Amino acid sequence: MKQGSILRRSQPGRTVIRLSRGLTLMTFLWCCLIAGALESGKSGDAPTEATASPMSRVKAALAEPEEKKRWSLLEEVAAEMGRTQPLEGKKIVDQLPTITDKRIFGGALMREWGKKQPQEALAAAMKLPAGLARRSACAAAIEGWAANDPAAAMEWAVKKLAGSNRREAVARGAAVWAKSDPLKVAEWAVEQNSQEPGSPSIVIEEVMRAWAVQDPQKAGEWSLKLPEGDFRDLALSAFVFRWADDKPEQAAAWLTEHMDNDWLVPRVAAIWASNAPADAANWVMQSGQDQALSPIMLSWADDAPEEALQWCKANVAGDLYAELRDEILGTWAMDDGFRAMEWVQNLSSPEEGAAAAVPAMEAWLGASKTPLPQISAWVSTQKQGLVRSVCLQKLAIALEPAFPMQAMTAALKIQDRKMLQETLKTVWTAWKERDGLAARAWLNEHPEAQSLILK
Repeated sequence: MKQGSILRRSQPGRTVIRLSRGLTLMTFLWCCLIAGALESGKSGDAPTEATASPMSRVKAALAEPEEKKRWSLLEEVAAEMGRTQPLEGKKIVDQLPTITDKRIFGGALMREWGKKQPQEALAAAMKLPAGLARRSACAAAIEGWAANDPAAAMEWAVKKLAGSNRREAVARGAAVWAKSDPLKVAEWAVEQNSQEPGSPSIVIEEVMRAWAVQDPQKAGEWSLKLPEGDFRDLALSAFVFRWADDKPEQAAAWLTEHMDNDWLVPRVAAIWASNAPADAANWVMQSGQDQALSPIMLSWADDAPEEALQWCKANVAGDLYAELRDEILGTWAMDDGFRAMEWVQNLSSPEEGAAAAVPAMEAWLGASKTPLPQISAWVSTQKQGLVRSVCLQKLAIALEPAFPMQAMTAALKIQDRKMLQETLKTVWTAWKERDGLAARAWLNEHPEAQSLILK
């Protein structure tokens, strides 16, 4: 065998492979791997996400059954196209199946386009049909522009847009600007207000909400320096209410220090009550703002009406107590009349029970889903007394339009004579106006009612 020969022709027709003396086996194998990879690339394997066309990625996103993931994928493709090929992305918007898909894809596209080419993006947006599509596209483009040049973006929106298009665009632009420099955009809004009163109202609301998250104390100090008027009120309310959303006790403490703005108390109390109604109610009582108790009690009554009533009995008296009690009972009875009336029946004072039964029965009969026969059956099982008389009176009035004879029968069961006479007259008179013949025939058959009705 010749020196340096590894393989040679051993049989006729078999290829002899020769390798030069310096070639190692490892190098040979590596070359084979590279050749295999090249062959694989020619075989038509599916492209990766990075090499897939935008339209194929959009189709893949639309096929995603999970809604949030679908929208996230659409936003991702749209943002990329907004940076690289916005005009092609604009064509895709029209091919999307739903309004929500169009809004999400179009919003991300215009936002990124607005960052790089705001004038071109807005020109394209203004060519869209009037309505949601144009409004959303303009707002997204302004939002993108504001990320780089907020003053120019806001100036364009104020001068070039009108109506709802203008309001949404300046709101979005202001929100972006406020994240980086709330003081500057607030001062811009003041200047705009001096030139055109009322126009930047939505701007000051957006900036004060953002400022309330970043530094509520500075937001408050700045607001208090504004001259009296609607603009100042907008600034104060926007920042205080947003602050109360996150930290109601701090917003309440700030208001306690600045009680010349007590008109803000009821709303802050209502916001606080959604999480801690007892704390909100105690703060209102301590600050002497009794008028703010009503929204607290209505909110509390939705979650725990009996607790709200117990708090009222322990902390409030007189007419205010009666007013709050009636509001809570009315809310409670619409949801669960049986339990609300059970609470009324357990009151120690018959006079208070009768007074409390009025709003509870009216709400139960007028606004709940409990059928009249069930309420009537419940009333018939109650013990004699003032509360039962009130229940029968309200039941008779509720029955009269559809069931006048049953209404008169219920009225005749009222024990309190003054209430009996009043109810009989009211129900029978209403019946007579609609069907005089039937009403008089009933009266002739019930002499015990004649003396009370005709007296």
